[in-house]
Amino acid sequence: MGGLPGIVQAVRDSDGTERRLALAKLIMIARDEGPRTDALAACVDLCAEAAIGPDDLEPHVSTLLDLWKRVFAQAKPLQKSTSQIEWMIDDQYSNTRCCAEWLLDLMGHVPGGEVDISLRDALSLADPRLKLFAAVSLLRRLTPVDPLELEKIAASNEVRIILWEQLRKLNVESLMPLRWSLPEMLAASDLSRWVSHPLELGVPPEEVELMGTFQVEIEGRPEDVYLFRFREYPKPWEAGEGW
Repeated sequence: MGGLPGIVQAVRDSDGTERRLALAKLIMIARDEGPRTDALAACVDLCAEAAIGPDDLEPHVSTLLDLWKRVFAQAKPLQKSTSQIEWMIDDQYSNTRCCAEWLLDLMGHVPGGEVDISLRDALSLADPRLKLFAAVSLLRRLTPVDPLELEKIAASNEVRIILWEQLRKLNVESLMPLRWSLPEMLAASDLSRWVSHPLELGVPPEEVELMGTFQVEIEGRPEDVYLFRFREYPKPWEAGEGW
């Protein structure tokens, strides 16, 4: 099938037994720690394209739940205070974090009451990024999420804009905590997302501060533009560069 890309294409293009076998191979690859993240990301993409759905994933519920138990067991002991960010971008944790993120996103499409229990367990993690994907998956499954948990997620510059976008996709943007839905708060989070891009700093800033608001005309309409400054946090191998 040409490796992982070929298997993914087979899931998209085939039907019947061939399609089920291709999806089973993709799920099997996700059990292997090496290609796990890529395989889980491919599954999420297939769900987003409506190429697969809950009925297709139903035969793989126990496999995915067992995988989550292993990933959760890795992530849980590494949780620390969210007042510091260094632990979230540590190499040891960031790999687990990335895998957990994709798996939690996928679990929003996996049927079964046991999945809800696992997603609620994920909400107990301190990492706002993992809390985000657990909460969004619960909401996708029409399972209520405690507003206090949404408040903790929205308070994070790193993931606030993602929460807002996901709530809008689910048509439940009214669940966004009011003070974090202000345009300047969303803009600060969008800046953090840009700074986190691998071609920029690769990690979110330690602190973001609004310096001013200006109104400009864009395509004939007045729009607010926000000017921020941000502080790069000091890394173990180099000092931060300040504001």
